[in-house]
Amino acid sequence: MNADIQSYVKEVSRNLPKHVNRAEVTAELRAHLEESVLERCEQGMDAGAAVKAALEHMGDPVKLGRAYNGTRPLPAVLWSGVLLLANALCLGAGLGLLAGLRAGSASAAYGFQMLAAGKVWVLLGYGLMWVLSGFILGRKYGAHAEKRIHRMVLPPLLPNYLFMLLVLFGILPSEWFNSLLSLPFVLMCIASTFLFSHLARLGCRWGRHASLHVE
Repeated sequence: MNADIQSYVKEVSRNLPKHVNRAEVTAELRAHLEESVLERCEQGMDAGAAVKAALEHMGDPVKLGRAYNGTRPLPAVLWSGVLLLANALCLGAGLGLLAGLRAGSASAAYGFQMLAAGKVWVLLGYGLMWVLSGFILGRKYGAHAEKRIHRMVLPPLLPNYLFMLLVLFGILPSEWFNSLLSLPFVLMCIASTFLFSHLARLGCRWGRHASLHVE
């Protein structure tokens, strides 16, 4: 490891609060700095300048160490429940709109028409929800969240998998979704459903890195 990085990490470690797991924090900080240096080298910087820029970006090591609050125990079941509730609200809103459409509601028909017109944006926004969920968990719980994020996200996504199967096997008539179910969009939805947990993990990693910076 670069001597400047080693010195920086040691200085941060000396100033960490007593309750913090020093080995875990220093390993995470070291990995983050090495990634940052590598990214800068790939952009054309020489190694020495890349190290200097990465350390300057992190800020004063004494302040960074003292500002670090540590990560709390991760209540995985609780957070999985929160994600399940958020996902159920999104899915429930869509099903409610569909039920209103089938019942002949003019406002539901208008809402469904708007949904069909902006379906790609809705899907992108839904994916962003999973990224931000991961970010919040990563920022709050660090490595603990990243290690368990897939298991935390899977239960909330089970209703999505069930709904997708009901449509694909014709249990829910596909004609109900004629304005939505173009082949490209169906394929996009299937791919996205299996990517949401990976998006959450990406957000989690982003949150971990953000937690290392001094405000």
